[in-house]
Amino acid sequence: MGYTIRSTSNFFVCGISYAFFCWALFAIYCIGYQINKIRVYKVRQARIAGNDAKVVQPVVHSKFLSYMNMVVRIPFVTEMIAVKHIIGMSLFVVVNMLFMFFAPFKLNEGMGYVLPAIGQFDRRAAFVGMVNWGFVFFLAQRNSVLPRMSGFTVEELLPFHRWIARVGMAQFLPHFGWRMYKGYIKHFVAADALFYNAEYTSGTVSMLGFLLMFATSLEYIRRNYFEVFYYTHVIGMIIGVAFACWHEHTCLVFFVPALMLWFVDRVIRSYQSWYIKSSYIKVDQVLPYSAVQEGIVRILFENTSLNRFKPGQYYFVSIVRDGGRKLWEYANWHPLTVSETFRVNNNQSITDSIIEERVIGSTEKVAGDEKKASASVASTSDTDSFSDVSNLRRRANNYSNEESTTVGSFHIKALGGKTRDLLKAAAAHEELGVRIDGPYGPHLEYQDYQIMALFAAGIGITPALAIVKDCIERRSDGIKTVAIEHIYLTWAIRSADEINPFMDMFTYWADKAKNGIQNIQLHVSIFVTRMNEGPDHTKDLNGFQIIYGARPNITTSMDKIKTSNPKQTVWAHACGSMLFTRTVINEAIRHDFDVHNETFEF
Repeated sequence: MGYTIRSTSNFFVCGISYAFFCWALFAIYCIGYQINKIRVYKVRQARIAGNDAKVVQPVVHSKFLSYMNMVVRIPFVTEMIAVKHIIGMSLFVVVNMLFMFFAPFKLNEGMGYVLPAIGQFDRRAAFVGMVNWGFVFFLAQRNSVLPRMSGFTVEELLPFHRWIARVGMAQFLPHFGWRMYKGYIKHFVAADALFYNAEYTSGTVSMLGFLLMFATSLEYIRRNYFEVFYYTHVIGMIIGVAFACWHEHTCLVFFVPALMLWFVDRVIRSYQSWYIKSSYIKVDQVLPYSAVQEGIVRILFENTSLNRFKPGQYYFVSIVRDGGRKLWEYANWHPLTVSETFRVNNNQSITDSIIEERVIGSTEKVAGDEKKASASVASTSDTDSFSDVSNLRRRANNYSNEESTTVGSFHIKALGGKTRDLLKAAAAHEELGVRIDGPYGPHLEYQDYQIMALFAAGIGITPALAIVKDCIERRSDGIKTVAIEHIYLTWAIRSADEINPFMDMFTYWADKAKNGIQNIQLHVSIFVTRMNEGPDHTKDLNGFQIIYGARPNITTSMDKIKTSNPKQTVWAHACGSMLFTRTVINEAIRHDFDVHNETFEF
């Protein structure tokens, strides 16, 4: 059977003109972003040359425009969306309507505008929707040029993936409905509405594939039955696209380029997670479950991909119990923020740097004597577990020119069923299959600000840990491109026990800040919300305080930062529950701070 691409049809011209319009707008934005990167680079060069007063200032500063970054909740749609994105998506829908009705914006001679007939309009809408679904493929890719070109990260693009997919689905519905009606009225046979001929049958199967994707991507299924969402998403996509291209061969023009890049992304993901194996993995229970808190697991791993890691970035991690016998469980990939990294010179092994090696699991099966050894180790929630990392932390040489190996850590709180099972497995020293894919996420530009204010709730402290450590180490080592002079960290936790896994890190920060080449001040406030009194773990650390029986007042905290540091640029960061994060973002904007948040709404 021959394949004909009807490139002159009215509906194809509508779709392709819309595609070129959108990509042209995106290209203009990317050019502006890259020009701004050059401006930031020049400011940093000035600081290296000795001009310490030189800091990055916004290109256009408008209090009114900054309010467009405030976020709100839309029930049944999203827990958090910026006002500018609501306006942007509204304009996006308007632009879609304009193209569906008026593209290619050229009137025939001697004729005015003629409203497209329903038999033509349904296909015009479907082709514009198909272009949107082509964009959706790009927006869901982890390994894409889009983040580098635009500065948007994977987690920032994914909400657009969902929103634009919904717009595209709405644009397909007129075509589905009208063609079903036309098939039925041919002989008034119900089956003909779906299966009148090969064209109808292929269109019906394609529609069912897309509807399967849409139905199983609803938030309840996505969050509670991730494997169902994942596999039906992939299967529905393959069925929907394959039969759409059979149904209308011109669909190949819009779907094939996106599918090719999607396939490349899948190959890169598989290579990073299955071929590049971590040569060292250790899973510890660093805080056992108790009546007042859920418990914390720490994963230490050595992987060559950590050489590309920047503070605030994250990995997708798949952890399977029982040696990975249930292969489908590897579809359950969780985004985990790296809490800390250590660089160890290659002339000393990881096990030389760690006092006592206890390998609980690895990307390969533990066999023979190694398996017996891992089954007979002592509890990893004792003080030896903390001294292992303490030794690594102080022996790491983060800015050495020598060849080195980088070790990273994740901290995971047992909040759900999967993570509770992981906590039990770590405590029982079960064999675990661990695979990682990354790093992903932003290259945060906090170093260009004079003040850094971080707000975290619970295990949301993990990105702040990596950011603060990086800033203190570079500032104390005399690196002039880091402009930050004050770090404010506000952390809300339920129980004081949650401080224990991080106490040595806090001590390390205080020592580095005290003895650094360039001055940097730490202001750390820890709020223990469900205890009215308790031990003062940080009494010997300068700049640290623990407040029992209270929650952080974000407005008051930011007022103090603003008052203590007038006319200085402030970079704020939030990670916690949606309500907590929304509050921090909106208050930061009211105080004229630049703000970044880390939320995983996959």
